[in-house]
This record gives sequence, C-alpha cells and structure tokens, in this order.
Amino acid sequence: MFVENRQQLKIKTKKGWESFRGMVSSIREEFIVIECSNHKLEVTPLHSIKVQNIHGIESFKEARYLQVGDLVVTEHGTDVVKDVYTNTITKPAFDVVATSSHTILANGICVHQCDEFAHVKPSIQNEFWTSISPTLSTGGSCIIASTPNGDNDMFANIWRGSEVKQREGTLTNLDFHPLRIEWNAVPGRDEEWKQSEIAKVGALKFQQEYECLFISSDPLLVDTNKLKDLNDVVTAPLKITKKHGIHMWESFSPGRTYLVGVDPSTGSGSDYSVINVFSFPEMVQVAQWRSNTMSSPELYIILKDILRAINTVGAKAYFSIENNGVGEGVISLYQVDDTQPANCDFVSDANAPSKRLGFTTINRTKLTSCLLLKDLLEKDSMTIRSPQLLSELKTFIKKSATYTAQYGCTDDSISSVLIVLRILENITGYEQMAFDKIFIERKRKANVSLTQRSGVGHEDFR
Repeated sequence: MFVENRQQLKIKTKKGWESFRGMVSSIREEFIVIECSNHKLEVTPLHSIKVQNIHGIESFKEARYLQVGDLVVTEHGTDVVKDVYTNTITKPAFDVVATSSHTILANGICVHQCDEFAHVKPSIQNEFWTSISPTLSTGGSCIIASTPNGDNDMFANIWRGSEVKQREGTLTNLDFHPLRIEWNAVPGRDEEWKQSEIAKVGALKFQQEYECLFISSDPLLVDTNKLKDLNDVVTAPLKITKKHGIHMWESFSPGRTYLVGVDPSTGSGSDYSVINVFSFPEMVQVAQWRSNTMSSPELYIILKDILRAINTVGAKAYFSIENNGVGEGVISLYQVDDTQPANCDFVSDANAPSKRLGFTTINRTKLTSCLLLKDLLEKDSMTIRSPQLLSELKTFIKKSATYTAQYGCTDDSISSVLIVLRILENITGYEQMAFDKIFIERKRKANVSLTQRSGVGHEDFR
C-alpha cells in the first residue's frame, strides 16, 4: 500500500534532509539483521546497503550478501559489520519512495531505495540492466515500477517491447508483462480532482505522472509532445548505399537544391562525424551519413561523392563544414582539391570577422541555430526522417546558456543539422526562398498559431 507524503515531511540522507513522495508498506516474512560496532539495522533481503571496499570505493550491496567484516557507509564515516543473520518473522516492511538522491539514512546506515526507474540517469539504467540480465536469463524475476520520463530510455524500450508482444499475442513467462494503473482507478479521483491536480503541477506533469504518457520532464529543446508526434514521421531509409553506407530517404532529383551540413570528428571511436542533406526550400531530410571511425581524408571523400551525386543529376547544392578543430583539416583538403565538385557552393559565415571558410560554433551562434531548429520543427516547417536524429533530440537539453546532449548521449547528428540551418540563414541575402522560409513563413505560422490559441479573428475587431 502506498501512503503519499501529504505533510511534506523530509527524511535524512547523506546529502541532508530531502523531500520524498511517500512510503510503501508490504507484509514480509524474512528480514536481514545487520549488527555493526555502533549501529544495528533490520531490512529486507534485497535491500541495498552502501558499502566501501579497501580502496575506499563505495558501491551498493544487497543485504543478503553482506558478510562479517564488510565496511558499511554511515552518517559519520564507516562501520564494521560484526554479525549478519536472518530473522524469520511475518510483519510489515516500509520503503521510502523517491528521494532525489535515492539514498536514505536508516539507523545511521546509508541504504538505497529504488523507484521511478525511468527517472534514473540513462547511463546508470544501462549499467543496472547489464548487471542483472544474466540473472534474469536463468529464470530470475524483476518488477519495474515507474512513471515515464521520455520514450528514449531503457524503461521506455522495455515497455514498448512488451506492448508489441502483448498485441501480437506472443508474451511468454520470460517476458515483461505491461501493467498500467490509470489515475482514476484510485477511489475518489474524478474530473474535478484532475483539474485540481493540473492547477498544482501543470498539464505536462499531469500527463507524465498521472496519465503515464512517455514524455520527458527534462528541459528539452523541442517540445516533448512534438517529439512524441515525430515518432510517426521518422522511418528506416529507403536504401543504404553500398558505397559509404549513406542512408537515403529519397533520391536526388534534377533541378532541385540541397543543403549539406558537415559536423566532423577525429574518427577515433568517441564522437561521430555526420553529414546531413536536406532539400531546399522544403527543408525535408533526404540523406544522412554517420560514422565514428572515418579520418578527415575519408570524410572529405564521402562529402565529395555526395556533392558529385547531387551535381550529376542536374541539381544544385549549398554546403558547409564546422571549422572548429578537426573541421579545419577537412576544409584544407577542399581548398587544395583541383577537382572540386561543380555547381556546389561552399557557404561561410558572412558576419565572421575573419575570412575563414565554414562556420565556427560558439555558445551564441549555437543557441541561435537551436532556437531556429525548435521553431521550424514545432511549426512543421521542417521534416526529419532519421530515427538517430530523433533519438538525439529526445536527450538534447538546456544547460547553462546553450543546449547539449545529456550525459552519456550524443548530439553529433543535431550539430550537423545546425550547420544546415546556418547555411539557410546565410543564403537569405540572395535566395528569396530562404528569406521566405525563415522570415515570411515562420511569421505567418506564428500568427496562425496565436489566433488559434486566443480564439480571436479579424472580425472581432470590426
């Protein structure tokens, strides 16, 4: 049974006094008693206790695995386990639900409470899942309880997978079985209660916490509901080229214009080099290439082949490269190339104080391009097709004065698209369709959106 913390009580943790959502009580028949030099604690066998090894490294260990001599972390340092034994008795057990640090101090000993799996850092989710998978594969059991936090993490993947199998009728005893508890399943909750809660927490939080929609609570660049809609737009490419493995959603067409943005990397296996191609002025994603193993010369060859393919069908291209660090090397290869692709214009920052080719990315320029990306996507003035790009957008969050990927995630595909948008901005001076796309169309859609929200038309002012 869950008891909500309506009195806003706080509980002591290693980080001080913290708020918590409530407590869950359940009847248990077995407990582990831990006796230390200065502390004593009784918990359930699966309860996690923070311990410290001989090297001073801290980790969590289930109570049933504690041994005499282990060092447990306490409020004032560490304490030695003197005795561990099982107490077989039927009685209630109480678990604190959802502190921000996921730890509490029980009788002075630091213990772990795990709830809201989707709200754990993605990197920790993955590590946890990797560690328990061998146990589950041998017949182990696992119950995961959480409200969603976006649809791009481990919890979302597990849930979606189980839903698909449930629809197909292929669920087995080895699979997770999805169980959804609606907010109005609790006695006393009606539409009046719903509106009252929305007034307290906001519509977005209510959708996430009560209606269990897979939307994010993080400060994402693109509205989380828009990202949810984009799930129905992205798709696998129509083909992947044998040469270079370029993902193509449509072929290059004669008489068309394309914008090509390049975000280079070292090719050492960490960051990715990405090339994105969008049709102009529609701003529809046509192609994407992505790799973390290509050197600068190899990257330039692939870029050159893409530009040649565009030119060969009788189309035109505007292209550019981020000139931070590695990008300088790719640009140098272009400058000394005696066979540069025809009908392809290299676009650079017209407002840059130097005459460097390409675009330099700093917080100010990145923020401007990010806001343009947000506006175009949310007003349906731009279409993305790459699942990888959408995946990055779901973890692309505001941090300080800019936007960046969450810890453990990538944003190289987004960086490439930002170069595409900077090309779009810089050609507005001589491409009327670029000017219309950025200024006229966005203004028109903004006015339409404002009128729809307010319910006011021109006739109301006559």
